[in-house]
Amino acid sequence: MGLVANLHGTASHGLVDQSLTVLERLAHRGASGADPTSGDGAGIMLQIPDAFLRAEAAQDGVELAAKGAYLSGLVFLERGDSAAPALAAIERAPIP
Repeated sequence: MGLVANLHGTASHGLVDQSLTVLERLAHRGASGADPTSGDGAGIMLQIPDAFLRAEAAQDGVELAAKGAYLSGLVFLERGDSAAPALAAIERAPIP
């Protein structure tokens, strides 16, 4: 396991670069997760880019909760028509 952090909460692209270096150097220690070709299970955790997400949500008419009171996530879907049912379910999900 590797850890790179800024104890003052200051965002920095340098931290991302350092984190990626740590991941590269951990590859020889088996930090490739269950699927060694995709890096499944290995990654970096980032702060939520509130200003960016707030602006993107506003373009879709969505008002986000206060900073720190909402979550974000990634959804990986299959390519092509087979993703349609999952995408439709996500789009139907209520926005509290």
